[in-house]
Amino acid sequence: MSAYTPGPWAVLDGFPTEIVPEAHRHRSCGASIYEAEDRDRYALRIATADLNTLSGFAHEIPREQAKANARLIAAAPKLLSALEEITDHLAGVMGGPIMSQFVEFKNGVEGIPTIKAARAAIAEAKGESDDR
Repeated sequence: MSAYTPGPWAVLDGFPTEIVPEAHRHRSCGASIYEAEDRDRYALRIATADLNTLSGFAHEIPREQAKANARLIAAAPKLLSALEEITDHLAGVMGGPIMSQFVEFKNGVEGIPTIKAARAAIAEAKGESDDR
């Protein structure tokens, strides 16, 4: 089980820098802490891409950049899943019987730079990397 909030995620309607679970995208933006009976009414905030809304930050980023950051963050679970599928598929093709007739990889398919980089990014996203 992953430590992060399961995807898919989305940008909250009317609040373009707030990232919430996809199922919450049409809910109201409530306080961070609310009563149990209000949980079905308010969106669960996964992250905010607008640090200007938080106190203690000296530098502001442009609003359009914050909105673009929110869209990228909201897409993260889908991107991770797609990268895992593509990497597994590529490794299978490159190490499969047809390709092995033409090419032999010195360090195996996991040594191919693209596959290695993808596996490293996946591990980092899942908190399984030493590069934290």
